Amino acid sequence: MRRLESEGLVNTVPRHGVFVLNYGADQIRDLFAVRGALEALAVRQAAGHLEPDHQADLEASMKEMEQAAAAGVIEQYSRAAIDFHDRMLAAARNQVLSRLLENVYAQILVLRLRSLYLPERVESSVAEHRELFEAVVAGDAERGERLARAHADHVLQDALEFTRRAERDR
Repeated sequence: MRRLESEGLVNTVPRHGVFVLNYGADQIRDLFAVRGALEALAVRQAAGHLEPDHQADLEASMKEMEQAAAAGVIEQYSRAAIDFHDRMLAAARNQVLSRLLENVYAQILVLRLRSLYLPERVESSVAEHRELFEAVVAGDAERGERLARAHADHVLQDALEFTRRAERDR
């Protein structure tokens, strides 16, 4: 298993399992469809009852993303973006949703990280997260839900583009 992981064919995620990384386009689309639906629900629920500590956590993640993007530190930006989504999920306060979405996140982790290495993507990603944050803080569940689905669709397109580029460069 370690050999497969070192060759980039599988990804081991503690407490979640081992995932094959040679996803085809259809599987990538399926995973991101589920991600979009679940994240939209998380945003809707967070917007419905955002507590001050969750708002502060989300704001901290936003600031970290914005600073990392401005400095061009993509790995830090990527970690902050993942943290933002984890904090949004915590703000939803739904344990069943958390388990389901964490499983999806584990399966798409490599795709999430790689898609941010598309240089044209970081600026728009920051803007999408800022809009999501503002919708949740405003308690606008409907707008937040729409934005979450759109963001997942954008990341899907990025993941597909990265996959196309990687296959072309083989």
